[in-house]
Amino acid sequence: MDIKNYLVLIRPYSLMDLLLVFLLARVLSITNITFNYNDLIFCSLYIFLWMFLTLALEAKHRHPYRKIISNKIPYTILAVSILISGYINIQSLLFIGFIWLSTYLYIKKEESEIMGLTSFLARGLYETSLFLFGVSLFIDLIELSKVQLITGIVLFLLYAARNLIADVRDVDFDENTFTVRFGSKVSYIVSLIFYLISIVLLFRIFSNFWIAFPVIVLAAILLVYDNGYALHRCSIIVTSFTAVNIISTIISPSPINIVYINILFMGVLSNLLFYESTPRKSNPKPTVSSKIRFLIFSLNGGKKQND
Repeated sequence: MDIKNYLVLIRPYSLMDLLLVFLLARVLSITNITFNYNDLIFCSLYIFLWMFLTLALEAKHRHPYRKIISNKIPYTILAVSILISGYINIQSLLFIGFIWLSTYLYIKKEESEIMGLTSFLARGLYETSLFLFGVSLFIDLIELSKVQLITGIVLFLLYAARNLIADVRDVDFDENTFTVRFGSKVSYIVSLIFYLISIVLLFRIFSNFWIAFPVIVLAAILLVYDNGYALHRCSIIVTSFTAVNIISTIISPSPINIVYINILFMGVLSNLLFYESTPRKSNPKPTVSSKIRFLIFSLNGGKKQND
């Protein structure tokens, strides 16, 4: 397989989000904002562990409309990550263990009703484990602070809610997910609860309205908007901008900076929600997406997919 195909399968649109989780772990661990070669190694480990998740998912599902991945590839990447991480800080292997566990639970969601129902929680566990893994590259576990632990919980809530909204998007093609079992409305309610808890926790540790602003906006949108596809895209930028807000506040506490960031957030969010709402001849037809998804569904032998 060529590099282009690998790049597509590791979801490059998520790599910036991945980088922000690494930077979040870094700024909450050390005050030095000067980067060095160690940071390049640490960031590479994040990419390796992300590749382990995405390629393990591809190796398990073996979708006929994608290139087939051997199980050896993700586990070779995991082995390399273990060796490098263990050399840096042996305690980091604890979180690699949780990363492996969350990945295993997540990729098994098509085989078990229980794992399917809780797959969004496994995705949240993966992100929290990844964040704490990054923290462990800079400090020992005994030095973990209350702020770092609560931030890990916030990431769990944000990413679990984001994955649950993705299940709403894919409800017509999934088999065992929470949304398939309980419906889109209940899924939105659970996501809303997770977002509200994360808002409370963000206020508790940072005491800054603007840090939680993206989550507050999305929570409000969930009350009036029902489009799983659009909402999932919005949830991606919400996690990204929340991380940027925290990072910006720590390295440059000027209030005006975070206001500018949230103005940018609203610009991106408005584009995602309303750009196609303005009538124009060049707008994509609403039925095109569903036809493409039905074609993929048919090529998959009539089996529902989980991505």
